[in-house]
Amino acid sequence: MRRALWFLLVVFCLVSVSLPLAAQKVTGTIRGVVTDPSGAQVPGAEVTIVNRGTGEARVVTTNAEGEYVANDLEVGTYDVTVKKGNFKEAVSKGVDLHVSSTAMVNVALQMGNVSEQVTVEANAVQVETSTGSVGNVIEGNQVRELPLNGRSFVQLTQLMPGVSPDSTFDSKNKGLMAGVDFSVNGNNTTGNLFLVDGVNNNDIGSNRTILVYPSIDAIQEFKILRNSYPPEFGQAMGAIINIVTKGGTNQFHGGAFYFGRNDVLNAADYFNNLNGIKKDVLRRNDWGYNIGGPIVRDKLFFFWSQEWNRELRGVARAANVPTVADVTATSVPAGQFSTVGQLMLQLFPDPNVANPVGCNNWAESLTAPIFWRQENIRMDYKLGKTWTVFGRYTQDHWSQPFPLVPAAFWGDDIYPSVESSWIQPGYQATIKLTKLFGSSAVNDFQVSYAANRILANRAGTNPGLNDSITAAIAPTLYFPLSDKHDGLQSGYPTFWGGLGNGANSDNLWTQAPWHNNEQLYILKDDFSKVVGAHTFKVGFLASNNQKNELVNPSDGDMPSFWGACCNANSGNGAFDALWNQVEWGFGESQTNPFTETRWHDYETYFGDTWKARRNLTVEYGIRWSLLRSPFAAKNKIASFQPSVYDPALGSDPCNGLWLVPGTNFCQAAGFLGGIAGPNRSLKENDNHAIAPRIGIAWDPRGDGNMSFRAGIGQFFQRERLSNYLYVATNPPFSLAVGGSRLLDSGPAPGSLTASGTPAWSLDPSYALPNTWQWNLTMEREIYRDSKLELAYVGNRGIHVLRYSDANFVPPSQRLNFALNNDNSVRPFGAGDWGTIGDASWKGNSNYHSLQALFRTRIKALDAQFAYTWSKSLADTDVRNSGNQGEASTLLDPTNPHLNYGGTLINRPQTFVANIVYNVPEFKGYNGFMRNVFGGWELATILDYASGPSTTIYSGNSLSGAPGGWAGTGTGQASNRPNVVPGVSCRASGGPKHQWFNPYAWT
Repeated sequence: MRRALWFLLVVFCLVSVSLPLAAQKVTGTIRGVVTDPSGAQVPGAEVTIVNRGTGEARVVTTNAEGEYVANDLEVGTYDVTVKKGNFKEAVSKGVDLHVSSTAMVNVALQMGNVSEQVTVEANAVQVETSTGSVGNVIEGNQVRELPLNGRSFVQLTQLMPGVSPDSTFDSKNKGLMAGVDFSVNGNNTTGNLFLVDGVNNNDIGSNRTILVYPSIDAIQEFKILRNSYPPEFGQAMGAIINIVTKGGTNQFHGGAFYFGRNDVLNAADYFNNLNGIKKDVLRRNDWGYNIGGPIVRDKLFFFWSQEWNRELRGVARAANVPTVADVTATSVPAGQFSTVGQLMLQLFPDPNVANPVGCNNWAESLTAPIFWRQENIRMDYKLGKTWTVFGRYTQDHWSQPFPLVPAAFWGDDIYPSVESSWIQPGYQATIKLTKLFGSSAVNDFQVSYAANRILANRAGTNPGLNDSITAAIAPTLYFPLSDKHDGLQSGYPTFWGGLGNGANSDNLWTQAPWHNNEQLYILKDDFSKVVGAHTFKVGFLASNNQKNELVNPSDGDMPSFWGACCNANSGNGAFDALWNQVEWGFGESQTNPFTETRWHDYETYFGDTWKARRNLTVEYGIRWSLLRSPFAAKNKIASFQPSVYDPALGSDPCNGLWLVPGTNFCQAAGFLGGIAGPNRSLKENDNHAIAPRIGIAWDPRGDGNMSFRAGIGQFFQRERLSNYLYVATNPPFSLAVGGSRLLDSGPAPGSLTASGTPAWSLDPSYALPNTWQWNLTMEREIYRDSKLELAYVGNRGIHVLRYSDANFVPPSQRLNFALNNDNSVRPFGAGDWGTIGDASWKGNSNYHSLQALFRTRIKALDAQFAYTWSKSLADTDVRNSGNQGEASTLLDPTNPHLNYGGTLINRPQTFVANIVYNVPEFKGYNGFMRNVFGGWELATILDYASGPSTTIYSGNSLSGAPGGWAGTGTGQASNRPNVVPGVSCRASGGPKHQWFNPYAWT
């Protein structure tokens, strides 16, 4: 953190000599045309634009066509005053300027003395007449007043057309328990970019979580740019969620709040009743406060907010655990008790269900604490007439101490004796300097730092048990303890499927200690200048970034066991663990790789908004993105490349591997293969990611009440980093041994040889994932402060990430493989290698939709209604955030089209409404009526959506087919069965809960 603050200080001191660079814009524009009573343009009129909150004023002059433009204004409410000799002064009051938006304020002057004044109130809802992009603002009233479960702004992202959440989308929680997995207009759920005051807020490891969750009371508003947005925005093939925080004004404002929830009226869960355990606890308390105002009027302002969320959430756990008789196991021969086995059995709780249902003889509801806290401060300072500076610092701290919410994380079993305790702090710091050059040019320079850390620490009812287990098994390890990343602090050994019968309700494994962190250092700037009918924009962005992460849970340093073997399986898992003569199938990795990923982004853009006619606006521009491929700080990555595989080297662990040029890791490990790749990233860089953007907006009558708009453009994605975790596991960076062994003693010396198998391949081509987006939109004012938007919105995804098997079984050998599970039919590894994961950017997607949005703000009613009719198709899993699974892996690498179909976010119809209604105050009625019935506010969100497309899977295992019935050898536990022609997939006549007809597939 200290390094980050020094970074900000140094750059701030150098800002005065900075060149124009580029920004993700968080300001807005006010523009319009000034006419006389005959409708003729009025050149040379003075237009004064004043921010009501801060008193900040901008003075511009109309050009020869009577047009004026004021760029890069802070979001807020403005008064626009127009003066010209021989005309009355005209004032448009209450102009709402939103983030990344243009407010049109056309002024018709009246003949008269300039000392006279004509005042009008601006429309609260305007028809968009200045851009071809598709995007809408979630306004402050919606942010503050709509009911949000968990007080997370993320729920508000679902209010727009074209938005489809994945099943893992979580708008209630924060931190690691949340997920921003939603698709916008059919794009990848990981294709969205979250910005807070222009600062990147994505955790780029997966692109499905964010760094900080701005408090509802600290958000002024945000805009979701959904299609064909202008060139000042980049690094996303989906939507831009552009958040602006609150700043202080010339008046002091503040507030405090408390929200609470309690389980007192909750019914007991069915399964709790079934297992005879208490009702789950639920206690939630949210409280906080905020205050903002002037330090020096019209010059220096502040805003401070602080919020706490504290929840206690009871969650039931149930399992089949060893009985007291199992643990004592008197049948174990004297002197042959396993020390490791005895310790492992202590992980299990004692049975507490006298008459178990479904063999679960232990059940308990444990209360998990979930805590979150945030502090946020913002300062705005007017340095002089042409200089302003803004700064903000936000930190939030999320934690989920022991006991955990089961299945909410990864790497921990359900038994409470040894568990992890999770924390995730997030940070953002930014400074922006704005300089006006006369009345026609503005430059914004911004420097930012964004970061998070994810830590899992050991906890539980008996955390010291872990150390006892690792100390007992450490002398039996094949690899020296010095090779292990966490040494004796590693988690206890993994037992896949538990110990066996009677102790097999869950895997035995643990995550802690584990850590992960991201840091982003970002410089950017935006320069704009009005020249006649043109508003030119130019800029540049540069960032230096890092992500450090352990690849596996800490138990990855210890052996993994998968059951008693070798004719010694007694059928009782506890007995097998206790008898030190039982052999177990096992594997052991040399180390748990720790990745230190680094990457750089450089982008520049040019854009022009051309007022071709009074009622016709044309936008055009390009963005050139040099999104550099990631690399490892210590060069410890390798990628399997079929083209460099040498059959003469057979199953040499490094055969076919690319290594970072200038390294000799394979030779140092004694292997024959391994050659230098093209660069440190082992993947080419795309130097040709030049994205054109074009938009047009036509106001046919020139009155601002109707518009026809269209836009098209290309949008490149900053790809997530998860694939660089996988290539860090290739040989020679983590070798392995496997076979069988006793729990208390390792394999006999010399009986095993450490080796490795290439596990991952990266497509070396330079293709960046991107989309072409287009729209055709019509907007119409229905009546004052109400409008209807109708749009056709589409896009095509290109070079989308998908996974395959680089060592796939050829089609001609699939029956052979299914019957014999013989890897010799694979092309690589001389029969010793199995699946090799292959990440390639060759997937495609497409999306078409009709969208409608109705927005109204009249008197006491603030409402919005959105409807989408759409279809999303792809040959890859557009929900994937980095895991290779059934949905994301090609069925047949020789025929990718087999995977083409409706995506898992394909929801044909969605409808969402949000309404805020202020009940009349009943002025003039008696006190009882006013106080009891008057002044209430009613608010609601209504969401209806079709279910997404569903893919049917069947378990791949089949008696007599050790290679799986499909014979593809992809390593997936399930596969897609064949459709039975003429049989309906819908069930009929069966149980109400049965949706599919099992006879429709074979």
